[in-house]
Amino acid sequence: MSAIYNRFKGRNAKGTAPWSTGTGRTYRVVLLSSTTFSVDVDDNLVDDGSTSDIASHESTNYTRQDLGTLAVSTDDTNNRAVLDSADTTFTALDTGQVDGLVVIEVPSGSTSDTANFPVFYNNSTAAFPFTSNGGNVTVQWSTAGLMTLS
Repeated sequence: MSAIYNRFKGRNAKGTAPWSTGTGRTYRVVLLSSTTFSVDVDDNLVDDGSTSDIASHESTNYTRQDLGTLAVSTDDTNNRAVLDSADTTFTALDTGQVDGLVVIEVPSGSTSDTANFPVFYNNSTAAFPFTSNGGNVTVQWSTAGLMTLS
């Protein structure tokens, strides 16, 4: 399953969360290690202080990775915009199970998940869960794009 969070849709439409680099924000990948996490596209923050938020289900002993090159294209055939990114590599990811991921927006100067916004969730059965063995793990985004807006 994948989902785009409503706050990102609204911020993107208003121009306050453009899908581009050098815009006063960074997009990062957060790995989840909980089979009990339930995505709620109405969530507004990575850490809202509840036990059901993204921060409470994050994997441990790893470093969040920034998305690389961001791109937007228009798919006239399918009537949508395609938001994409270069693949993301986690170097020497500690051993353990990963059950999904969330792409988050980190505004410039943010030092807390109480100010970071969820963008995109994925726990597709083709990729998750998987168990890391301590080696590198590369998240290969779909050739059709990371997410689409239609």
